[in-house]
Amino acid sequence: MNFLCQRLSFYASFIVYGISISLIAGSLISQQWIQGKVVNSKVIAMVEGKMHAGLFSGVRVLDWGLGVRTIPFSVLSELEEGTSFFGRGYWFGTVSFTAFGMLFILLAMIFCLIYGMKKQKEYITPYGIMGCTALAMIFLSGAALLFYVNFSQYMIDTVLLDSQMEAGFSTKGKIWVGYSFQLFIASIVVLLLPFILLYLGRVNCCRSDRVMEKTDK
Repeated sequence: MNFLCQRLSFYASFIVYGISISLIAGSLISQQWIQGKVVNSKVIAMVEGKMHAGLFSGVRVLDWGLGVRTIPFSVLSELEEGTSFFGRGYWFGTVSFTAFGMLFILLAMIFCLIYGMKKQKEYITPYGIMGCTALAMIFLSGAALLFYVNFSQYMIDTVLLDSQMEAGFSTKGKIWVGYSFQLFIASIVVLLLPFILLYLGRVNCCRSDRVMEKTDK
């Protein structure tokens, strides 16, 4: 049997996993999981305020009427102080599930290399790759769900500190999920491709085998 197609499917899947990891890393590094506008009912601001934040840090741009102030903040610090717009359990679950998802993607990449370099005498059913991919999708989907539930419960009303709200600032109805979250969702969708590639690799192997058998006859 000609196993070239299956080996190519392993290497193609390896590249797809690399793309998925890159998308996750990009979403984690960026500070655009949530974005929003900040208005002030007490002060006539020269510039409309705004904010954006990721899982670990963010920035609030506020105008008290005396000029714009850019205020960077750490999500971890605000969690410790109990002032964060993240629910502690939701944040920990989102980060933990993301870490487990990335771990299983890395394991799938290792299986792809092992299977791809192995000398094949028969068709390999890549249970290791498919199992790791399925687990990665489950964990990453769980992380996305936890974040969105947190967004709906905690962030939709305000992402400001008490002192800022007392000064008249508000973000109610002006917050939305940013492109970092969309990158994260894309990393999950991309993980569907290895299933398709592995299936095509198997079909082409079987087809090549039938062609060779007819040729021998």
